[in-house]
Amino acid sequence: MAVLRPLFINQVEYDAESERRGFAGLVVAGSGGVARTGVLGAAPAVSLSGSSVQVGPFNAAIGTAKGLYLTGLDSVTAATGSVAPADATNGRLDRVVLEVPTDPVPPATEPAHLGRLRVIGGTAAAIPALPALPANALHVAQVQVPRSGAGNPTVIIDAPFTAAAGAPVPVRSEAERAAVPLVNGLRALRLDTPGRDVDVCTGSAWIPGGSTKQTLPLHTLYSADPPREDGLPQEAPSFYRAGRRVHLSGVASNNSTIAYLGGTAYLLGSLPVGFRPQFPEYFNLEVAFTPCRVWVRPDGQIFYMFPNSIGSLGGRVAKFSLSGISFDAAP
Repeated sequence: MAVLRPLFINQVEYDAESERRGFAGLVVAGSGGVARTGVLGAAPAVSLSGSSVQVGPFNAAIGTAKGLYLTGLDSVTAATGSVAPADATNGRLDRVVLEVPTDPVPPATEPAHLGRLRVIGGTAAAIPALPALPANALHVAQVQVPRSGAGNPTVIIDAPFTAAAGAPVPVRSEAERAAVPLVNGLRALRLDTPGRDVDVCTGSAWIPGGSTKQTLPLHTLYSADPPREDGLPQEAPSFYRAGRRVHLSGVASNNSTIAYLGGTAYLLGSLPVGFRPQFPEYFNLEVAFTPCRVWVRPDGQIFYMFPNSIGSLGGRVAKFSLSGISFDAAP
């Protein structure tokens, strides 16, 4: 190993590898300190025209042990190769890749040094898998080819993203974020959360900056409320996290005919770990035109209590709206 040759110094001659290694530091680092391979900016449009795969313009970075390749497409381009006919028995997964040649590439002619967009055919199987990703290549999309007679091929655009050094890496899901190497300080922009939250890596785990909206687990006495009398739908009791802030929403109905007693706490549902307050949080609401105290405990349980006995609220009359309940999650 040696000190990288500083770029753009007068009277110094550079080769391509020196320049690639210098530019590699401008992109988010991945595993082993190699620049992360991925799409820079918006993901490309990918479509099928018969058996031909068409990919729209985009920019990309391909990180290697010998530095960073900056590449992409400047216009809609047909991939080399085609999607083969479906198997009679099993489905198949084909892979669309953008790859660059390995340095040095003999013979030293321009065509040998150009990037290549191509389709790599998979193998039909009961549980099909993608073919191996070549070295120095970016996965652009996959083509799901069902068995003959079971439907048409479908394109899934799932190219990974990369970003400039210091910027968060866009990810489409928690599963996609989990595939990002654990690099201390690396940030992931969650495209699947309402607030486009940013998760932060500690080097050994990810700290969520937010979450997708989830359904609240309710006590057996309650259920999601049916459509209103005017037929309009109502949201099921739900929760999500934006940064440290937890938000509740939706409407629940009671399924019981119990008599609600003043001063008695009734359990509505429970929040999972990561969505609970550090201290009890209290809220004043109204249920069936009656004042109601709601509080969320550090163990995640959500209780409500009426100041006075109000008898039965059976027959799904009482609607418990959670809208407006919001608090900071415990650190």
